[in-house]
Amino acid sequence: MQRSTPEKALVLTTSNRAYPAPERSAPAPAVAVPGWPGPEARERSSQLNCRSCRSASSTSSGSEAVLYLVITGSAGTIGTALINALVSDGHPIRALDLQVPEQAPPCVESLQVDIRNLAAVTAALAGATAVIHLAGITQEAPFPDLCENNILGTYHVLEAARRTGVPRVVLASSHHAVGLHPVNRALGPDTNPAPDTFYAVSKLAGEHLGYLYAHKHNLEVVAVRIGSFREQPTEPRHRHTWLSPRDGAALLRSAATAPLANPYTLVYGTSANNARWWPDAGWDDIGYQPRDNASDHPDLGPLIDRWQAANAQNTQVHSNATPLAGRAAST
Repeated sequence: MQRSTPEKALVLTTSNRAYPAPERSAPAPAVAVPGWPGPEARERSSQLNCRSCRSASSTSSGSEAVLYLVITGSAGTIGTALINALVSDGHPIRALDLQVPEQAPPCVESLQVDIRNLAAVTAALAGATAVIHLAGITQEAPFPDLCENNILGTYHVLEAARRTGVPRVVLASSHHAVGLHPVNRALGPDTNPAPDTFYAVSKLAGEHLGYLYAHKHNLEVVAVRIGSFREQPTEPRHRHTWLSPRDGAALLRSAATAPLANPYTLVYGTSANNARWWPDAGWDDIGYQPRDNASDHPDLGPLIDRWQAANAQNTQVHSNATPLAGRAAST
């Protein structure tokens, strides 16, 4: 493998030392899978949905390009809502989870796959144009379990995408990555992380893995720091953090299909809440236009989380995920 010339190499700096950019590897050859597109058809479809062809959104005949989506964690709350929203589009979906439903919706192929098994994930991703990675532990847990499921599992998805030539990976990250920032501190897209749990640390690790694979292995990666995914806001904090199922599905679909200007994109995932804490940077880049607003729901009372109510002197922070600095386990 030949390195880039010095003139074109991105320089990464730490203190006063400069390092050449990591080598970028080419995707592995596409693999044909029964019922899914062969290499030529998949390559055509991927070209219509990646940054190499920004203006194309339909085939030469005028019909919409067919997407072949893989969704991990498909039996979870977000995965179920996403599949229900996507089946109306008519695009083939391969749903991966440890739990397989007895009957899948039309256009959905359900497979029992453990994301801790790289070979199984690689076989399941072959032929896809994008993967939306939702699988993993979704709340605080012992750190070894989070490492095995969230960090190793995310590595397996990214590595499988590299091996099979899947051009786009969407990672479900979490707003808990900035959970220990005070609520009165304005956050931007480049704000330093402030994880509030081991769970949040595992999600940040996934984001960094995504950045590595985007810049070293030619993947397109969108990391979405998902807010409070609920049918409707149910507590005061949701005025700031709520993500409705309708908007959540629109956000993840846009993240999987929109042309991208950069190989790695990080966005926060909320509805169009008037009082949202986090920036909407990147929404226009992926064409996300939320339709729901927590302000349209009845008054939910003052923002006082459960732990802070008993410790009024503590600083109020962005999430309530742990007793440290005023948080309790909630998304």
